[in-house]
Amino acid sequence: MKELIILPKNEETRKSAQLFNLKIVDKLPGEMVNIKLKKDEEKAEQIALEKGVVYISCEDWKILPLENLIAKCNGKGKIIAVVKNISEAKLALQTMELGSDGVLLETANPGEVEELASLSNVNAVKLELKEAKVMTVKP
Repeated sequence: MKELIILPKNEETRKSAQLFNLKIVDKLPGEMVNIKLKKDEEKAEQIALEKGVVYISCEDWKILPLENLIAKCNGKGKIIAVVKNISEAKLALQTMELGSDGVLLETANPGEVEELASLSNVNAVKLELKEAKVMTVKP
Protein backbone atom coordinates (compact mmCIF):
# COMPACT_ATOMS: atom_id res chain seq x y z
CA MET A 1 0.00 0.00 0.00
CA LYS A 2 1.32 3.41 -0.95
CA GLU A 3 1.80 6.10 1.69
CA LEU A 4 -0.46 9.06 0.95
CA ILE A 5 0.51 11.99 3.14
CA ILE A 6 -1.10 15.41 3.40
CA LEU A 7 0.55 18.55 4.70
CA PRO A 8 -2.61 20.67 5.06
CA LYS A 9 -2.42 24.43 4.65
CA ASN A 10 -5.77 25.04 6.40
CA GLU A 11 -8.26 23.43 8.76
CA GLU A 12 -10.72 22.49 6.00
CA THR A 13 -8.03 20.50 4.23
CA ARG A 14 -7.01 18.85 7.51
CA LYS A 15 -10.61 17.73 8.14
CA SER A 16 -10.87 16.37 4.61
CA ALA A 17 -7.67 14.35 5.11
CA GLN A 18 -9.08 12.96 8.38
CA LEU A 19 -12.29 12.00 6.62
CA PHE A 20 -10.34 9.97 4.06
CA ASN A 21 -7.98 8.48 6.67
CA LEU A 22 -4.88 9.95 5.07
CA LYS A 23 -1.73 10.49 7.07
CA ILE A 24 -1.48 14.13 8.16
CA VAL A 25 1.78 15.90 8.99
CA ASP A 26 2.44 19.47 10.07
CA LYS A 27 6.00 19.49 8.80
CA LEU A 28 8.18 17.30 6.64
CA PRO A 29 8.75 14.16 8.74
CA GLY A 30 12.22 13.39 7.39
CA GLU A 31 15.10 14.54 5.27
CA MET A 32 14.33 16.00 1.85
CA VAL A 33 16.51 16.23 -1.22
CA ASN A 34 15.63 18.59 -4.05
CA ILE A 35 16.83 16.77 -7.15
CA LYS A 36 18.46 18.96 -9.77
CA LEU A 37 21.67 17.10 -10.59
CA LYS A 38 22.95 13.51 -10.62
CA LYS A 39 24.75 14.14 -7.31
CA ASP A 40 21.37 14.96 -5.74
CA GLU A 41 20.06 11.57 -6.85
CA GLU A 42 23.09 9.93 -5.26
CA LYS A 43 22.51 11.84 -2.01
CA ALA A 44 18.83 10.79 -1.98
CA GLU A 45 19.82 7.16 -2.55
CA GLN A 46 22.32 7.30 0.30
CA ILE A 47 19.74 8.77 2.71
CA ALA A 48 17.10 6.20 1.70
CA LEU A 49 19.51 3.32 2.26
CA GLU A 50 20.91 4.68 5.55
CA LYS A 51 17.77 6.11 7.16
CA GLY A 52 15.11 3.94 5.54
CA VAL A 53 13.21 6.82 3.92
CA VAL A 54 13.92 9.92 1.88
CA TYR A 55 11.61 12.67 0.70
CA ILE A 56 12.43 13.92 -2.78
CA SER A 57 11.25 16.85 -4.82
CA CYS A 58 11.98 18.14 -8.29
CA GLU A 59 11.29 21.62 -9.57
CA ASP A 60 9.94 20.15 -12.77
CA TRP A 61 9.12 16.48 -12.26
CA LYS A 62 11.01 14.32 -14.63
CA ILE A 63 10.57 10.59 -14.62
CA LEU A 64 14.25 9.67 -15.05
CA PRO A 65 15.51 10.68 -11.56
CA LEU A 66 12.59 8.87 -9.95
CA GLU A 67 13.13 5.78 -12.14
CA ASN A 68 16.79 5.69 -11.12
CA LEU A 69 15.94 5.93 -7.41
CA ILE A 70 13.20 3.30 -7.65
CA ALA A 71 15.61 0.91 -9.35
CA LYS A 72 18.39 1.49 -6.81
CA CYS A 73 16.33 1.59 -3.60
CA ASN A 74 13.50 -0.84 -4.30
CA GLY A 75 12.95 -2.82 -1.10
CA LYS A 76 15.96 -1.23 0.62
CA GLY A 77 14.66 2.26 1.42
CA LYS A 78 11.44 4.21 0.94
CA ILE A 79 11.12 7.01 -1.58
CA ILE A 80 8.39 9.54 -0.84
CA ALA A 81 7.83 12.11 -3.59
CA VAL A 82 6.91 15.61 -2.42
CA VAL A 83 4.41 16.82 -5.02
CA LYS A 84 2.53 20.03 -5.79
CA ASN A 85 -0.59 18.60 -7.43
CA ILE A 86 -2.50 15.43 -8.30
CA SER A 87 -0.93 14.97 -11.74
CA GLU A 88 2.53 14.92 -10.11
CA ALA A 89 1.21 12.45 -7.52
CA LYS A 90 -0.07 10.11 -10.25
CA LEU A 91 3.23 10.32 -12.10
CA ALA A 92 5.22 9.51 -8.96
CA LEU A 93 2.98 6.59 -7.99
CA GLN A 94 2.99 5.02 -11.45
CA THR A 95 6.60 5.45 -12.60
CA MET A 96 8.14 2.13 -13.68
CA GLU A 97 4.89 0.37 -12.72
CA LEU A 98 6.23 0.17 -9.14
CA GLY A 99 6.04 3.87 -8.43
CA SER A 100 7.43 5.69 -5.44
CA ASP A 101 6.59 4.30 -2.01
CA GLY A 102 4.30 7.24 -1.47
CA VAL A 103 3.63 10.93 -1.97
CA LEU A 104 3.38 13.96 0.26
CA LEU A 105 1.03 16.64 -1.02
CA GLU A 106 1.03 20.12 0.53
CA THR A 107 -2.34 21.64 -0.29
CA ALA A 108 -5.07 24.03 0.78
CA ASN A 109 -7.61 22.38 -1.53
CA PRO A 110 -9.88 19.75 0.09
CA GLY A 111 -10.81 18.54 -3.41
CA GLU A 112 -7.20 17.52 -4.00
CA VAL A 113 -7.31 15.51 -0.77
CA GLU A 114 -10.24 13.50 -2.13
CA GLU A 115 -8.46 12.98 -5.45
CA LEU A 116 -5.33 11.80 -3.63
CA ALA A 117 -7.39 9.38 -1.55
CA SER A 118 -8.79 7.91 -4.76
CA LEU A 119 -5.23 7.03 -5.76
CA SER A 120 -4.87 4.69 -2.78
CA ASN A 121 -5.49 1.69 -5.01
CA VAL A 122 -2.95 2.71 -7.64
CA ASN A 123 -0.79 -0.32 -8.33
CA ALA A 124 -2.66 -2.22 -5.60
CA VAL A 125 -2.91 -5.38 -7.69
CA LYS A 126 0.34 -7.28 -7.51
CA LEU A 127 0.80 -10.31 -9.67
CA GLU A 128 3.22 -13.03 -8.75
CA LEU A 129 5.18 -14.30 -11.72
CA LYS A 130 6.12 -17.97 -11.92
CA GLU A 131 8.41 -19.79 -14.26
CA ALA A 132 6.66 -21.85 -16.91
CA LYS A 133 7.75 -24.24 -19.61
CA VAL A 134 6.28 -23.88 -23.13
CA MET A 135 5.26 -27.34 -24.30
CA THR A 136 3.92 -26.52 -27.77
CA VAL A 137 3.35 -23.55 -30.03
CA LYS A 138 0.41 -23.48 -32.45
CA PRO A 139 -0.31 -20.88 -35.16
